[in-house]
Amino acid sequence: MNSVILRWPVPIGTTINAQYYKKVLQDKLRPAIRKKPPGLLESGILFHHDNAPVHTARAVTDVLAGYYPTAVNRYPLKRNQGQGVQTDSSIHDEVTFCLESHASLMALQGSKQMKARGCEVWSVGRMRKNFLTVALQPLLVVVVPVVVVVIVVVVEVVLAVTVVEVVVVAAAVYVVVVVVVVVVVVVVVVVVVVVVVVVVVVVVVVHVVVVVV
Repeated sequence: MNSVILRWPVPIGTTINAQYYKKVLQDKLRPAIRKKPPGLLESGILFHHDNAPVHTARAVTDVLAGYYPTAVNRYPLKRNQGQGVQTDSSIHDEVTFCLESHASLMALQGSKQMKARGCEVWSVGRMRKNFLTVALQPLLVVVVPVVVVVIVVVVEVVLAVTVVEVVVVAAAVYVVVVVVVVVVVVVVVVVVVVVVVVVVVVVVVVHVVVVVV
């Protein structure tokens, strides 16, 4: 199946425990699968579970054994930790590629069910902005103060100025560096948003042209 079988947004404030997940498997997912082509349930169901307590609870495993006799649980082995990434930007690229390669996941983006419940719709621009923010935090918190201290020491030794003057210079340098970093982040975010908007517009135009033709 290359389509979404069940959309079930969790109500706000709901705790997802074993009993709740059991109810979804038993009362929601199974009937939804039954509505699909005959034999789908018996042909084999693959559950992509991890070792979360909700997935390994006795109540859930009993439901899987009773209602999904051909279900297979794939628990990741410790030695198979997937592809390594070096930067936050690389993580973003991997997540984006994964989402875009699954039509069923992309189908959830912008759905009325998500918007009605106040869910945050997945956005490339928002993800990029968030990852850039996380990546720049160490720069602002650690690297910039160290650079400022080095500059202060050099200025004090070379120019033989007073401590007050050094502090003023250091504060000015820090402010300038922070402003530059913020400007760079804003520019990057704007560029990404513009690119995404252009791509969306091109896709819509091409789709309209194809439909008209």
